[in-house]
Amino acid sequence: MRAPKYREGNGNASKMQTYNEESRVASIMAQVRQADLHDHNMLIYSDLPTFRKIYSKCAKQALDNNEIVILITNYDPFEKVIAALKQVGISVNNETKEGNLAILDSLKTYQIDVNGSVNFTKSLVARAARDGKAGIINLADLGSFFLSERVPLLVEYEQSLQRKIAVPAKGICAYHKDDFASLSKEQQEEIIAAHNCVMQPLD
Repeated sequence: MRAPKYREGNGNASKMQTYNEESRVASIMAQVRQADLHDHNMLIYSDLPTFRKIYSKCAKQALDNNEIVILITNYDPFEKVIAALKQVGISVNNETKEGNLAILDSLKTYQIDVNGSVNFTKSLVARAARDGKAGIINLADLGSFFLSERVPLLVEYEQSLQRKIAVPAKGICAYHKDDFASLSKEQQEEIIAAHNCVMQPLD
């Protein structure tokens, strides 16, 4: 089990807290819609239940917009990702078979080859153009760098992508707020500076 219990958050949220959470999720969805191809954006999320709402709604929105979706999960096992996607009406089996949806493991994607995510996205560019897709969105949880204790490599990787990535895709790097808080002030600033924008943090 990768996720410490605290990452699930407090299940006793009040109605006001729930309303605020839904409002912030809606704000992030609007920012995702406004993102352009080549944008290298960043998201800080508060807990896994909230992140599930974000990545499932992002995937639904992108698939409805005829985009290819890449979800790279770290703290959520595949079965929870699939359940969250199904909950918003995504036919996971069909979308996966048709090549519109890919769910990848963060540890395998980044810790075997740090450029694994970029290379996989590049491999889809020609097919996306051939099939008349509106684009590609890559939403990746970078928690595996923290689990593997490879933070200096994480900073180097983020800086290598710069604010506008070479690949014609929308890139969203997701960080659990506790992972991000564990970084030094300098590391936080370097990572933020490598991104086009930081989507509304969830407190």
